[in-house]
Amino acid sequence: MKPPRTLAGAALAVALAVAAAAPAGAASIQVDRRYPAEGERAVVRVIADDGAPVTGALVRVTYRPGSSVETHAEVGRTDAGGAVAWTPELAGIATLSAEWTDGSASANVSVRFHHAPVAGLVIMIVAGVILVGGSVVRIRRVLLEPDGMDAA
Repeated sequence: MKPPRTLAGAALAVALAVAAAAPAGAASIQVDRRYPAEGERAVVRVIADDGAPVTGALVRVTYRPGSSVETHAEVGRTDAGGAVAWTPELAGIATLSAEWTDGSASANVSVRFHHAPVAGLVIMIVAGVILVGGSVVRIRRVLLEPDGMDAA
């Protein structure tokens, strides 16, 4: 059975509307390192869908987007090769966004710590000592005292 023409026409109209809503100046943002490190220079490139570099795009970064400690900074404008140097200031999730006359693009990047945070290591060691220490005390009580299981 053939579908009614009105349904086919509606489907065609929806398909055309979706195609027309696609951004004309679509591009991608690429970073030369998979996980750039806090305080280390990285190169950000803005590339159009056809592979050509986007010249003069204003690149901005938002550190920890959507959080209460969200921070914004301007990275700079892309050169003739579509590149701009970026040195991440904070570790964590960062959103790079680029805007130019014909369009815009954005990408999320995970910025790693330059080195392991000392406070995090200390907390892990203290937690490990407490957990192992508690286990040792419990095992001694069970093995050495005749009613060790009932005492707890």
